[in-house]
Amino acid sequence: MKIDFNNVRKKALDSYNKLVKKLNCSICTDIDYARVIVPIRDIQRDLDNLRDALIGIGCTYNEKDGALDPDFLCVLNDNDDLLTFNPEEED
Repeated sequence: MKIDFNNVRKKALDSYNKLVKKLNCSICTDIDYARVIVPIRDIQRDLDNLRDALIGIGCTYNEKDGALDPDFLCVLNDNDDLLTFNPEEED
């Protein structure tokens, strides 16, 4: 199986930009500080897509001449975990 790594990186960047736009639009300035107030459903999909892309990027590796390229190894191990946003809503 092959994967278009450039597409995975583009999707990660797109999800990040969508998330930042939603967060920026949700900034509320209070008397003494600013905060972000955003409904969970508004950012859930973008965070899930960004997480999926990061897992793909983290698991990607390269082989050179039949050996693993030390400059481009998989950086996720079996015991590594990427946290899930709003885990109570998982199926």
